[in-house]
Amino acid sequence: MGSPAPEGEGQGPVVIHAWSAPRSLSTSLMYSFAQRDDIEVLDEPLYANFLRVTGLDRPYREDLLSKMVRLCALVDSAVTYGLH
Repeated sequence: MGSPAPEGEGQGPVVIHAWSAPRSLSTSLMYSFAQRDDIEVLDEPLYANFLRVTGLDRPYREDLLSKMVRLCALVDSAVTYGLH
């Protein structure tokens, strides 16, 4: 975890990207990080775009697409630069 910036030296958010296999490990890691008050966890932020691009039919597809950002570039910028 990053340490706070010295006073007067602003610092952007520390961004940690974590992928893991098997999925059960990444899910456990995600839930453990989510317990902290100083961390924001995003679960599969590109999944809505995946559904949109592939056209896969899932029971929750339309609901998910209506609620999540669908533009891959916007999601990428938000996650990479902490702009969400």
